This record gives sequence, C-alpha cells and structure tokens, in this order.
Amino acid sequence: MLTSRYLQGILVLVTMLLAFADAHTQVFNAGTNGVYGSNFQYEIENDYGNKPVKDLTTNDLRCRSNNTITGDGVDKLTVNAGDKIDIRWRHANDSVSVAVMSLSHVGPCMVYMAPLISQGEGPVWFKIYEDGWCTDAKKWCTIKLIDNNGYLEVTIPENIPSGDYLVRPELLALHQATIVGGAQFYPNCLVVTVTGGTTSTMPFGYSIPGIYSPQDPGILYNRKDDPTTYVIPGPPIFTQDNSQNESSTSSNEEMQSSSASSAFSSSASSAFSSSASSAYSSSASAASTPTSTSVAPPVNLTPTSSVSKCRPRPTSSKCMKGSGSVARRMAKRKVQPSPTPEQQQRAEL
Repeated sequence: MLTSRYLQGILVLVTMLLAFADAHTQVFNAGTNGVYGSNFQYEIENDYGNKPVKDLTTNDLRCRSNNTITGDGVDKLTVNAGDKIDIRWRHANDSVSVAVMSLSHVGPCMVYMAPLISQGEGPVWFKIYEDGWCTDAKKWCTIKLIDNNGYLEVTIPENIPSGDYLVRPELLALHQATIVGGAQFYPNCLVVTVTGGTTSTMPFGYSIPGIYSPQDPGILYNRKDDPTTYVIPGPPIFTQDNSQNESSTSSNEEMQSSSASSAFSSSASSAFSSSASSAYSSSASAASTPTSTSVAPPVNLTPTSSVSKCRPRPTSSKCMKGSGSVARRMAKRKVQPSPTPEQQQRAEL
C-alpha cells in the first residue's frame, strides 16, 4: 500500500512539473465595455498555439502566424478611440494546472498597433502600452496578469485615424533570458476597427521584425538582478503628447533608415487614410457589433485595478520603466557582454 501511494505521489508530481515546464500562453479572446467575443473570434490565425517565438528575425514574430496577415475571415472588434479593450490570455482552454501561464515566466507586457491594410509589413507598428516591473505592486506585469485571471486592459489612443488595425499584445518571459536566444516572446494579433479617431496622420512606425535585438538589455537579462533597473525592450510608447511623439520619431532614426520611414509616411499612411478609411466608412457600420454571440466573463474574471493601477500612462510613472526622456532610454540600449559559463549553467537549471 505504501509503495502504491508513493508511486501515485510521484505521478502527480511529474504531471505538475510537466505542466509547468510547458506553461506557455496565448490570447484567447478580447472585448470592450463588458462584452467579449468567443475564443479566437477576432484573432489572426496563430500557428504556434501557446508556444513562444524565440527567433527575432522571423516574420512570425508579428503575430505567431506563418501566413500573410490579411485579416480575411476574421471578425473585427469595434472600439472607440480613447476607450479600453480587455485582452484575455490563457495557457489552454479550461486549463486547470496553469490557468494563464507559469509563475516562473516573469517579464513585461507590451501592446503594438499597425494599420490592417499594411499586413504588418514595413515600419508600420507603433507601441501603445508597456508595463515591466511595477514598484507599487512589487510585481512583474506577467504576474499581475496571472493575478488578474489573464485580463489585460489597454486604452486605444485617441489621436490616431479611424479605420481597421492589427492590435498586437505581447508578453515576454525572462526565465531563460540569461543566454542569447533564451527569451520567450508571446505575441498575438487582433483585428480591431477604431472609430472616432481625432487625426488623419498615422503615428511613426517601426518594423517587426526589427524592433528587438537578442542582446538588448531587456532581452538578454538575469531575472535575479534588481528588477527596478529593468529596461523594457522595443521603441518608446506612442503617447497622447504629440511633442513627445515627435521626439521619439527623431530617436527612432537610429534604428531604421529615414528613407523607409519617409516612404511609409508618404505612401502607406496616405494609402491607409484614403483607401482603408474609405473602405472602413462603407463597412464599419456592418462591423460595429460582434458577428457571433458575445458574453461577459464571470464576475471574478473581470479586469481589476491590479493591472490598471500600474499600467503606463502618457506622463511618467513609477510603474513604467523607460518613460520620460526618450534619449535617456535609447542610450540604455547598449550591447551586453556574452553570459559567463556560470550564467549559462544557471539558465539551464
């Protein structure tokens, strides 16, 4: 009898370890104003499931999709500019052992947008949200996300053109990031129709792949280091402050060629404003409500202040690393030396 119980205990332990060893995550659904779509209703096809992307040079980094991102056949989630959308992450449908992701997968949360007509190609992506280590909560964004049952609340900027967009939420897990190529990226893309935008000018864009380097300080990182010094990778946040956005534009010239950027500004942006916006005006009303039944989540799953309290804002915040001076933040993007054998050994444990 003792042997039988001992074996049963071992089996339970192994099952738990296997679950946590593969405790990855993906976006399951999204909603606004308390109304949520069905699973994957607004999502670009995900060819990775809940597995991460580690290659920072692949186009799969855009949406975890192997195909051209067209949005064909995907329902559009309609949201007013300036309103919030709630994005729900899960490890797997009806998962019991790990509801959202493993507690070991600490790291930042980021959200980007790009005009749908661009198919995500070229310097079209702009960041609207980031949250790393929050000094108020003394937690990483991914941990706050787990505490909040997988819900991340993000505000759509007011000063963007109305039209159809890709909204790209992304989590970065740093538990193996002490070695080059160890960081795990979990991006997904939602198709969103924005109404009530207050401008016809697209924000300055960046290319994906192209925004990250394997040796960026926020990507090659030891999670045992002081988290208050962590630098969130990628470009600065596009803010409601146009002067700050212009400052980030000048800093971005170090990362991308001015010719490619000007090509986007003069052609892709105008193409979005003319063709995409006109296409939107003729079809937005048809997409203004979910095409399939949407339900609000249970009361205990609604977004709470645990996430929204420390989310980045246009003004500087203790909970947004890399805010404030764009030049100061960009200066921190120095190449770190290769990890020592001791660091590699710790990462493999």
